[in-house]
Amino acid sequence: MFKRYELHNHTIESDAPISCAELVERSKVEQARFQYLYGVDYYDYANFDLVVDSSCRTPDEVTAIVWEYCNLYMKDPASYKHTEML
Repeated sequence: MFKRYELHNHTIESDAPISCAELVERSKVEQARFQYLYGVDYYDYANFDLVVDSSCRTPDEVTAIVWEYCNLYMKDPASYKHTEML
């Protein structure tokens, strides 16, 4: 079944579960919520110690990366003052 939505005064039909317009809107809402709750820019990676791109990784791979960095951090917290992007 197709889903209809309006984007810049054009009607678009899509069978994609989540449209690009919905992703953009959700991103804007999440950014505003994060700014409200924490007072920082969600897209400024300097606010994070670790950023993991999970788009091509399994949940187990992401868990292993996070676990590894947590263990390294616990051994020497002073050495992790920058953002790691994986």
